[in-house]
Amino acid sequence: MSAAADGRPYGEPLQGEVMAPVEHENAVRQAEAIAKIFDTQFRIAGVPFGLDAIIGLIPVVGDVASGAVGLYFLKLAKEIDLPKHKMAIMIANIGVDTAIGSVPLVGDLFDIGWRAHRRNAKILRKHITRK
Repeated sequence: MSAAADGRPYGEPLQGEVMAPVEHENAVRQAEAIAKIFDTQFRIAGVPFGLDAIIGLIPVVGDVASGAVGLYFLKLAKEIDLPKHKMAIMIANIGVDTAIGSVPLVGDLFDIGWRAHRRNAKILRKHITRK
């Protein structure tokens, strides 16, 4: 078995870290991949942005689509038994992204900086990685 950069075998937890079930890890990796596509997949002049900012240019439809992706993150949160107070934060992230993102042009710029999907993926990651 090969080793990670820090010398420990792949898959072995860091000291003080509790490994999550494989299903939880897979759910979080899926959320992280989706978040990258929607929030940071592309760069212009060093500024990361994703499909969220691009589809947000389509009035109403783009923001509804992005909100639907956010709802999928909530499904994943439920699968990994995320506490309700953390789910409430995720809902707020989605709500802010959808509400402000729906404002023409200003909302598109906001989408580039807010990155609701990345925020929610980080909440999921922190939940399954206890340090």
